Formats: sequence, structure tokens, C-alpha cells
Amino acid sequence: LKKYELDKETHLKETAKKDRELQQTKMQDTLEKVKSFVNSQNEIIPGIELNDKVKESVYKSMITAVGKDEHGSFINSVQKARMNNPVDFDTKLHYYNSLESLRF
Repeated sequence: LKKYELDKETHLKETAKKDRELQQTKMQDTLEKVKSFVNSQNEIIPGIELNDKVKESVYKSMITAVGKDEHGSFINSVQKARMNNPVDFDTKLHYYNSLESLRF
């Protein structure tokens, strides 16, 4: 019985370690995809070109945690701004979206 419990505990620890490693690999892949996407953009707002400094700033804003939500999940500055005043944030976002839709 002791050997069974010891084997089970060892197996659970190994499984947890593999899960953590897989999660870290997925997170790293996601970060690389985000960085690659941001760096590939010449413009986000049509007519306003992005330089490397702005691209880096956008990327850092996307990946840098500035707090946590009510569930304890990390949030970035944009998510925090929306949480602080969702009506104002969404109004501005929809305004921007309406400007974009008028261009086409």
C-alpha cells in the first residue's frame, strides 16, 4: 500500500511538472506570435506609420500585467482601463470602429 501511494504521488508530481512545462511552452509561443504580429504591422491606424519604438511600446502594453481582475487573473493596461470605466472605454472603441467603417 505504501509503495502504491508513493508511486501515485511520484506520478502526480511528474504529471504536474509536465503540465507546467507545456503551459510555459504555450505561453512562450503565444508571446512570440504576438510580438511577431505587432512587429509586422506598418500601420494600425491607416495613414499613421509605426516605428520600432511604438511597436515595442504596443507589445509591452499587451503583455505587461498591471493588476489582477476579480478572479485573480493578471490584466494589462487596456483591460484595466476598460474595467475602471467600461461605458467610456466601449464608447471610444465603438467610435473608433465607426470611423474605420466609414473609410471603406
